[in-house]
Amino acid sequence: MAMADALIWAGIPTQSVTFIDKAMRLDPHYPASYLLQSGLARFGLGQFDDAASALERAAKRSPSNYSVFTVLAASYGHLARKPQGQTAIDSANKWRRKTGRPPLTLAVVDLWPYKEDNDRERLEAGLRKVGVPEFPIDYATRINDRLDGDEIRSLMFGRTQTGLDPQTGIDWMVSIAPDGESMVLAPWFSGAETRWIDGDKLCSRYQGSSEAIKVCGFVFRNPEGTPEAKNQFEWVGGARIYPFSVE
Repeated sequence: MAMADALIWAGIPTQSVTFIDKAMRLDPHYPASYLLQSGLARFGLGQFDDAASALERAAKRSPSNYSVFTVLAASYGHLARKPQGQTAIDSANKWRRKTGRPPLTLAVVDLWPYKEDNDRERLEAGLRKVGVPEFPIDYATRINDRLDGDEIRSLMFGRTQTGLDPQTGIDWMVSIAPDGESMVLAPWFSGAETRWIDGDKLCSRYQGSSEAIKVCGFVFRNPEGTPEAKNQFEWVGGARIYPFSVE
């Protein structure tokens, strides 16, 4: 089913459906992951009823898979079934909390490995329709602390970002050139990456084990932060919140 996955992320869901349907015929006891793939492919085709049907079955067989509930919520959004969508979001957030992730926000869409922007926009639009916020609820009242794109560029480009990994407490740093080319030394990744401003978000792209990975997030001032604690600012993304300071 690796080919089906590759076709979904490449924006070719029609061909992916062919692989998935054949695999399900050949293995009547197929795993829940096949239903997730089927739902993703149908979602990519705009067949939201069929997507929701497959994902509902996947959720029953794999109730701890928050990815299932995320796409199910987006499917409900496009079907104008907001109450069901909000229930799906609650289920996704329940399992995200258990794995140390923050509640769902629209920023999480950047973590999905779609190659085509229209696929990413389809997922974001569905989640927006069921009330998924742009950033965590704790930050919604802190609009005055959020930096805009120009402020982020002035603060960070041509300087060094430092912080403590929230999980391990290990120091990390990112040296950012004026053009955004960066060098990272961190527990989660060490190497070169590219940073840029997208609207009012700070984005980065680096090479993962098999493909380029892109992440985006908002930057907030932390009024209680200090240089010693390396937490004067916070990058708020779809998977993590990283406190940092700038030197």
